[in-house]
Amino acid sequence: TSSGIARYDPLTQTWLDTWTIENEGLHPNSHEDEEILELYVEGTNLWYSSGTGGGGWWSSSPTLQRMSGNDDNSDGTIDGNDHDVWETSNTQGLPEGDIWSMEECNGIMHFGIRWQGNFGGGGGVGRYNTTSDSWENTVWTNGNGLGDDDVSALACDDQDVVYIGYQDEGEGITRYDYSTSNWLTTLDSSDGISEDSVWKDALSWGGGQLVIGHSFEDNS
Repeated sequence: TSSGIARYDPLTQTWLDTWTIENEGLHPNSHEDEEILELYVEGTNLWYSSGTGGGGWWSSSPTLQRMSGNDDNSDGTIDGNDHDVWETSNTQGLPEGDIWSMEECNGIMHFGIRWQGNFGGGGGVGRYNTTSDSWENTVWTNGNGLGDDDVSALACDDQDVVYIGYQDEGEGITRYDYSTSNWLTTLDSSDGISEDSVWKDALSWGGGQLVIGHSFEDNS
């Protein structure tokens, strides 16, 4: 939510305390920002990204956090202080910008990050290797495989192909195949794909099909 992480226990059908910075559900180094943009469960880990923190979208300093459910600092309490925290300003492999989408594929966590526009840089796809527990040095950008840096959505199919959608119109869906370590041809209007921008985190793979959600502008 815009004020922390709300939690619901389906077994007891009750709402639990919302995780905030004040009650140490969120890490204290969250830039005093409790606006959560994205959540993703990878194995037993919960990944989440905070909002702009440093101001508007053109000058954002979001944080990426991972909760393992372990008492990592050995203080006898599992809380936000045990979360791993990465800041785009000081992390090699994680570009500047708001994280709009997350997806695990081929043992690697992918983070789709929105470009900061003419006021800044950043954007693209940052990647974290869950096996080596380290960042991949190469950030995917429009200079090495992406069609655009304004990434809004990610998906992974059952053949370890990553799909990347964009906020900007007319960019299609970029694909990377981990089994061959190659970029595949971009899916576009010739494949029946709408050229409208892809909405935030609106890519999903299931049942052998790719589902794409687009933003809509009524120009009538």
